[in-house]
Amino acid sequence: MALGNPFNVFQYNVLQRMIAQVTGYELGEYIFNIGDCHVYTRHIDNLKIQMEREQFEAPELWINPEVKDFYHFTIDDFKLINYKHGDKLLFEVAV
Repeated sequence: MALGNPFNVFQYNVLQRMIAQVTGYELGEYIFNIGDCHVYTRHIDNLKIQMEREQFEAPELWINPEVKDFYHFTIDDFKLINYKHGDKLLFEVAV
């Protein structure tokens, strides 16, 4: 949960928004089911710290509305506006 989940939720939400934009469909809800949720023992202390920290408003994700072909998106077509974060916490990756 500490490493993969935040990235995956953001990644698939962005993908959903990109597809909606280029197909002309209205953006729907992002609903997902977690089938294998786990927290590693070595992550517990940092997760407790993270949960006690100040929460920030979610940033706005801007996607260039001019892009109408999925394969024409570039990194410059995405911007996070008003992104705020706390100090870095290191979570060991299991290999």
